[in-house]
Amino acid sequence: MIHLLHIALMAVGPPAAPSQDHPALHPPGCVLYAEIPDVPAVYRAYATTALARVLGDEELQAALGEVLGRDPVDPVELLLEQYRLSVGEGQAPPILEDLLRPLRAASLSLSLEGVGLGELIQAAERLQAEGTDPQAYLLEHVGLQLNLEFEGNAAAEQAEELLGDLLAEAAAGAAAAGAEPGLVREGSHCCLVLGSSTTQGFLRRLQSEEPGWGGDALAAGSEHFRAQGTPVLELFNSASEMLLDIPEVARGAVLLDLVEGLLGPNVTMLVRGGRWRVVIDDDGRFVTEGFHRRHVGGLNGVLASQPVGQNALRLIHPDAIVAWAVHLDKQPLLELVREELGKLGEDPFEELERAYGFRPDRDLLAPLGPAVAYSLPAPKSLLAAPPLTFSAALTDREAFVRGMDGLVELLRREGRDELRVTTAEYRGARLYTLELDLGDWGELPLPISPSSLVKPTLAVMDDLLILTTLPTHAKREVRRALRQEPELHPILAAADLPQGCCEVGFSDWMRFLGKVYSGAKAMAQMFAGMGGEELPFDIEALPSSELITRHFAPTVRWRRNVEGGVLHHQESSWGPEVPLMLGIGVWTAALAAAPAAPAAPAAEPRGVFESATAPDVSADARGLAPPEVTVEWSSTLATLMEMRVALALYRQEKGAYPGDLEALSAATEDHPRGYLGGPLVPDAWGNPFLYALEEGEARLWSRGPDGKDQGGGGDDIVAR
Repeated sequence: MIHLLHIALMAVGPPAAPSQDHPALHPPGCVLYAEIPDVPAVYRAYATTALARVLGDEELQAALGEVLGRDPVDPVELLLEQYRLSVGEGQAPPILEDLLRPLRAASLSLSLEGVGLGELIQAAERLQAEGTDPQAYLLEHVGLQLNLEFEGNAAAEQAEELLGDLLAEAAAGAAAAGAEPGLVREGSHCCLVLGSSTTQGFLRRLQSEEPGWGGDALAAGSEHFRAQGTPVLELFNSASEMLLDIPEVARGAVLLDLVEGLLGPNVTMLVRGGRWRVVIDDDGRFVTEGFHRRHVGGLNGVLASQPVGQNALRLIHPDAIVAWAVHLDKQPLLELVREELGKLGEDPFEELERAYGFRPDRDLLAPLGPAVAYSLPAPKSLLAAPPLTFSAALTDREAFVRGMDGLVELLRREGRDELRVTTAEYRGARLYTLELDLGDWGELPLPISPSSLVKPTLAVMDDLLILTTLPTHAKREVRRALRQEPELHPILAAADLPQGCCEVGFSDWMRFLGKVYSGAKAMAQMFAGMGGEELPFDIEALPSSELITRHFAPTVRWRRNVEGGVLHHQESSWGPEVPLMLGIGVWTAALAAAPAAPAAPAAEPRGVFESATAPDVSADARGLAPPEVTVEWSSTLATLMEMRVALALYRQEKGAYPGDLEALSAATEDHPRGYLGGPLVPDAWGNPFLYALEEGEARLWSRGPDGKDQGGGGDDIVAR
């Protein structure tokens, strides 16, 4: 939705550029600072992005209109219509008009008052151990400040009123915990503070009566940045760097490398800290650049300490849609293995060789090449395990096989019954397959054993290691490697990669989603034909995956070591707010799936369709699934949900729900087959569905198996 609001606002005329130095308005102890320096410019730049081009694509709008049985549909305008309706009915605040449209710049800071981050964490842990709530201590030393600058005093005053209303309920609950936020307006600025930050301090800094943060740290490392375009985000983050200085956190730094390899700089800027900048360039791409100091010690040097060569990049699968190649330094791993095995005796390597015929240092680590890569090719089927592949060069096959055979024997003698490793030969490669007995996963009704879903298999070839999710995948990759000479992936061949990259990655998630989308369409057609039921829309009319994905380019990223630290670079069709919105979406879905609190008794319905007046029934007794969910119950619920969607579409276009259900099947100019796409049908027991309007809201239910109307209670089935 944030993307759509950006696009809806992109035609806003440009007010004067923000005049205030935002870093100077924040407390001196900033450990995290983020700024959007020119909001109207960002709105206009969004018009050039891939998502804006997709939503404005006339072919796609025509295809959506065909699916809905109407004229071409503009998704942005559809959203704005729903937004205006919600605002008009008092169901949503006027955020677009009173907050987003007049906003010129925004900045956010997290500051520490008189304490370091490590000291703060230790003190909070100590208070927690003593049975004292550390919240008061944290609020005394940690400050949060949000500064919003508007196009004028009147706009700021209007925004202050809206923010006050939005904060009123939250502030009431926070006040009891001693954390009541403060909100102040001065001229064109609105400032929200919490904790050690105060509105008085903000006002003094605004009037230049007190020095602020100043933002000198925003210059650190920025001499390496080269991207030109509209600034979307300026970020300084020293809090994460402080956390990585804590030994317990630093030991897990190599895991951060793996996560960053999959998700890229949008994660790195949060977990590594440093100085970051995001711009939209002239081609509508988001360019992210970042610089942070390099941590040393522990396992920090395992990955990306030296440049990767072309041979390492050729480890990437030729059909990969997501891939990552990185330099591997084996020495820190070797030292860690020595340290851990040293706890077992004076010379554990010699002991392993006497007992099992291998040494981990000589036979498993030494034969590895100086780089590793993982690849995710396009899925062959939605029902198959993902063909994720890890690859590494191999310099001594004989030694590595000796090491793996010794490790297998060790696991056989001392391992547990639920873990088993089998070996096999295939076209000159030695395959090692790990099988885990996962049981039946409790009471989950799975059609196949979970143990067969993933069986990690390592293929050892003459000069290559390949780790995949299943033996069949491993055999396929062995055949491919024997048949094809390794080549540079087309995405990397077309990318402008600088010399000396110690890590390279790319992701073409739109191609991946396009494959999933096409597979889902095919499966929907298949299941619709098997069930003999007509879907509420024509699957063939759905837009093609190419129409949806054609404006998006793959994301390409790299990092290299420079003087004083590490430099990151990424070019993408997606902005940094996407992972944030995905996180919010997952959180919202989790909340929606959580059991609802019991509601007040239902009001007496009016205008019931083919039903007597329904009795009051508490919400926790409505539409409960029977002890045994039958085919009839599931079918009825599915039909109810289809009708619920038709009701929502009717209300969206007409401004109110229909007086009866017959209106959903009536043909209109835009919907020749009605909003339902066909005639009304009864429930699975042959009874008509029931419909009521209560205070302008719609209720829809079935009498259920017993055929008796209980107003949504008893065995009635309700579309929530």
